[in-house]
Amino acid sequence: MSNKINIQYFRQPKFYKDFQCAGDKCPVNCCYGWGIIGWKKEEYEKIKNAKMPMELRSKFENSFKPTENERYKGIYDYQIEYTNERKCPLLTENGLCRIQKELGADYLSHVCMVYPRNGYHCGNTILRTCQLSCVHVMKKICNDENSMELENNFKVERIDFKPDYETKDYINYPHLKYHRELFEFFYELLSDKTHSIETSIVLGAMAAQKIDDFIKKRQHDRIPEIIKALKPQLNNPAQIEKLENAKPNISLKGNVAFAVLKALKDSNIYQNIFENGNPSEEKWQEGMDKWNAVFKDRPYVLRNIALNLYISQSMPFRDKTLSLFENFCYLAAEMCVIKFLAAAVSIQFDRTEEMFEIAVSNVDREFTHNDVNVKTVIDVLHAFGINSPAYLMGILK
Repeated sequence: MSNKINIQYFRQPKFYKDFQCAGDKCPVNCCYGWGIIGWKKEEYEKIKNAKMPMELRSKFENSFKPTENERYKGIYDYQIEYTNERKCPLLTENGLCRIQKELGADYLSHVCMVYPRNGYHCGNTILRTCQLSCVHVMKKICNDENSMELENNFKVERIDFKPDYETKDYINYPHLKYHRELFEFFYELLSDKTHSIETSIVLGAMAAQKIDDFIKKRQHDRIPEIIKALKPQLNNPAQIEKLENAKPNISLKGNVAFAVLKALKDSNIYQNIFENGNPSEEKWQEGMDKWNAVFKDRPYVLRNIALNLYISQSMPFRDKTLSLFENFCYLAAEMCVIKFLAAAVSIQFDRTEEMFEIAVSNVDREFTHNDVNVKTVIDVLHAFGINSPAYLMGILK
């Protein structure tokens, strides 16, 4: 069974339509440092049978091999083997793609062609954005307050479209029927500039817990009325004031950020904030003071980052096997790590803004592009006993 939808439109941040690859001007080439550059069989066969210069043919034949990583088997048939410097061997000396230069973009794999853009169905809408793992995306949203405001592209397309919740994979998750309503509800919460992004995330987690209670009772069809009832409750001034005045917990957020980084990525940057094996409040404050000075005229930066992550991680369903609250915990964990990196790079480098953008882009590769890491991060949070919105404020504030 399929439902015929006469009009399907794209929902996207304002910056999306103007995004263009920075090419050889990019400080962190996207063909460098990934775990795998995957190609499907039909993509590989197409380029294999193409006419190309002998130099490119030689590089092609020595660069591809069948996918070995168990996690990617069944998704990609071939992978490009990196050089010892962890770069794609098909790059020119100035960092451009030889395939695109010699053969044209039509011969790129789907991954290479669309990155950092991504999109997914949400009700009868396609949500799309560009991912923060591209440092140029970081630059865009860190320099335009309105870059993450959502807009609709009213491109008319006549299609046969089967909503997510009618596919076999979603039978066990009937609340996905309200994916779009939930997306818009939480996005509105995170976009509210009348309080900090930390408070917005915690309010979202509180709402997620309440909605989870109804989902557990299989009362998913009540989600629209629950959302309506929650809105005035979440705007309670006394509750918001309490969250805004919560005291920072340097020990908790420092140790959580360090544990998450250690679990996902081999990094010693945490040493900039630690002293004698423990997070140092003095060093943390030193780093954040420097970071705040650099971004003093751009108070929207962390909010724009959170909003972008919310879309690119398909929230609030980053992992549909988890509760809405656990998905919010995952978002909170990445924001915790990002604030940790803000302080850590600010202490170590004079080029605070540039190094912050690069650090966030690198760590987002572990959060956004690796589904296995969702469980890893949630396990770290559970190990710290983080099981309530109050504890989330402890790692965010």
